[in-house]
Formats: sequence, C-alpha cells, structure tokens
Amino acid sequence: MPRRSRPRGPAAITLALSLLLSFPLTTIPSAASINTVTVAPGLTWTRMVKTSPRRNVIHYLTVDPAEAVTLDVALARDRLLGFQRTSVMANNHEALAAVNGDFGLSPGRPQHAFAEDGDLKQLTVAGGNKNFAMSDDELTANVGRPPDMAVTATATSSSETREIAEWNTGDPTAGTITGYTRPAHGVEQPRPGACSLQLMPSGPKAFSPSGAVQRPYEVSTEACSSYSEVPTGVVLSANQGSAEALWLSEYSIGDEIVLEWSFGWGGILDAIGGSPVLVEEGALVAPTSCWTAAFCRRHPRTGVGVTAEGDILLVTVDGRRRNSAGMTLTAFGKLFLSLGAEAALNLDGGGSTTMVVNGNVVNRPSDGKQRAVSSALIVLPGPDGDETLAPEQAVAAPSGSWDLALHDPASTGGLLDAQRRGVIEGPIGPRMAGLVREFRESRGQDLNL
Repeated sequence: MPRRSRPRGPAAITLALSLLLSFPLTTIPSAASINTVTVAPGLTWTRMVKTSPRRNVIHYLTVDPAEAVTLDVALARDRLLGFQRTSVMANNHEALAAVNGDFGLSPGRPQHAFAEDGDLKQLTVAGGNKNFAMSDDELTANVGRPPDMAVTATATSSSETREIAEWNTGDPTAGTITGYTRPAHGVEQPRPGACSLQLMPSGPKAFSPSGAVQRPYEVSTEACSSYSEVPTGVVLSANQGSAEALWLSEYSIGDEIVLEWSFGWGGILDAIGGSPVLVEEGALVAPTSCWTAAFCRRHPRTGVGVTAEGDILLVTVDGRRRNSAGMTLTAFGKLFLSLGAEAALNLDGGGSTTMVVNGNVVNRPSDGKQRAVSSALIVLPGPDGDETLAPEQAVAAPSGSWDLALHDPASTGGLLDAQRRGVIEGPIGPRMAGLVREFRESRGQDLNL
C-alpha cells in the first residue's frame, strides 16, 4: 500500500443517529440508495441500500489514516476468557466507531493470531491464519496470510536463539518451547511438572531492524520451575528431559532473555484475524464454488478492506431479514471491489455482525440484539493511548454467546465446517473436529450436502 504522511491531533464530533436518517437519499446507477455522514475528520459512515440482485442494507466506515483517527483492535475483557458486546469494547476504549472482529472460540478467544499494542496475545488456534494489521505509523495496511509468523527467545549472554512454537495456544510438544502470558489465565497454563522459566520485563518494547517487536526480560525464578497457572510476566515451558528443557535450565535469576515476535510485516503492533481473504491485489479471490458449506451462502457479513489510496473500509451487511437478504462470500468480495478495495478480509459474521458509531448500534444484528464476541476492530479519535483495561471494567458476556457462535453457519461453527470440508483453507485438529460434528448435528439438513 502507498505510504502517506499523517498529521496527528485530537478529533471528535458528536453524532446523533437520527442525523443520518435526515440526509437526502442519492440514487446511484447500481439501483442503490446511499447517504454518508462525516463522523470525524478522516472518518465517514455510509448507509447503502442495494435493491439488485437482492435487497441488502449495507453500512461501511471509511477511515483515512492520514487524518487524526487511528485503527486499533480490542480483545474482549482484555483477556482470552469471556466475550463482550462490540459496543462495550468500543465504549471501554472511547472509540468513535467499531465493528465486530475475528471468529470466537470458547471460552472467549479469537480463532486466529491476535496482537494488541505490541503484546502478542496468541498465535492461531485452528490453522489457516489470515490477518489484518496496520503498521505503527498508520501508513501501511497488511491483509492476508502473514509471510513469516515467528516468536523467538534469545539469551543475551550467548546470543543463542530458540523458536517458540506456541504462544498461549496449548502444551509444549516434543522438541518445542511454548510461551504463556497473563491474558491466557484460566484458558491456557503450563503443564504441571514441565520445565518452565518465568521472565519479567526489564525494558520497553521496541522494533528490531527488521520491524519485529522485541522486549528484554530477566529470569525471575530458578530454572525448571513448575506452575499450575500463568503468573505475571511470561512463562517459557518445555517437556522435561528434552533439549529445549536443557536450554531453559541453563539460565538463573537475573539472566536476560530477549523475546521477539513478528508476522513478517514490518512495524506492526496490532493484528486481528479472519477468513477467508476476499480480495487480493484488486482481484476477487473469495471462494466461488463452495456451496457444500453453509458458511459460503447468504448471511450477514462483516469485513475489512483497504483501497489503493490507503483508506480502510469496515463493512457490514445485514441479513436473515425481509429487507436485507445477506450476501454470499463471493457477493461480499464483489461489494468490496465496488467500494474500491485492493484487498479485503472476511471477519466473523451471522449474528455476530455489528457496527457501532458513537455508541449506537447502527445496523440490525440478526439475533435481534448484539451478540457478545471475542474481539473488535475500533476507530479511535486520536493516537492510541496504549490503554490497559482494569478488571472491574470487564463485563461478562450474556450466557449462550459461545453456543450461538458455534451453531451459526456464518460464524465460528460455519467457518470450522467449511475448513473441514476443504472449501476454506485451514486445517483443524481433533478438538475442532468435535466442534464441527456438533455444528453439523445441529443443522441436520446440511449433513448430506
């Protein structure tokens, strides 16, 4: 994407929901009505009603990163445990606008790799990782499969480096080291009896010459300790008796280890996942013949795209309603192309599809109310303040949020099923296969497709 200068400064314009409805409709050649409101310098909200080939109500935010507004991500409850409504995440971050983010997995984590403010919260859980990430200077947007996702640990004393195979995504396996952090508390924890090393930050986060995020840590416990939960800082863990455990056991309290993570895109601090990629290099790449999977059919949709000029598009399409049919993946990709997108990524959809502008839910979620989700893409009125939410600000999700996502053909259950059928890229393991069986059993009419 082209690089652009970016003036910074505070920007916030109050907006009443009724204002949009007062704007005159403009008929455009594609048999649609469209009206646009400026929410803040660099941020507009458009409501479009398309009547052909099917009636659909579309909302999209156009974000100009050259202005003062900033794209950011939000993790429900600032943890990998629990869901939140998109409006709650937007409010907690004092965002101007937001859409729901990645597909959610129980007990409240995104399905794909997620990073926020320079902290890697997790690697991908179910395979087939695709991401949207903005560079720290807001000049470059990245969409698609990260070219080189890696986490490493380097001992300062010896300059010896070890790859971290998993990050808040399971137990260490043979020949691997796994990393755990506090956001995974209650979700992932080191295996009791494993060889674990606790690290505490000893310096600020910075970019390496290649654009990876790195931070120095000091060893804070004796080598090869055992933990039953994730303490503060970072825990590196390996199976007892392995070469990786021997490497961890070499370090004592006070030794320095530098941790580094990268998606292969230089200079990013925030990243959120989705699937599949809809548009790539200005061409439609959404699956065009995947009717065996309910996921690909007409549903409410949420997605993110970037134009050749560097503007960011956050798009929702209502569905499962008489006045809005929803879109297939192919139609959704074509919509992004019509809006000028050079690249676009599908996010969680179905009942999860939500857009919030200045605290108001402006679309019509198909559940009849907001569904609590795992993450969100948000638009801030100025620079990202690197905020950390206090625990008391977290609001637990209404009961049933995960169950709704698991059985929704456009949300988590449908995506996993499509991956299992091979129509959407992304291998899944035995645990995810069990979720697919539950999804298919809940939709008996689709079992023989």
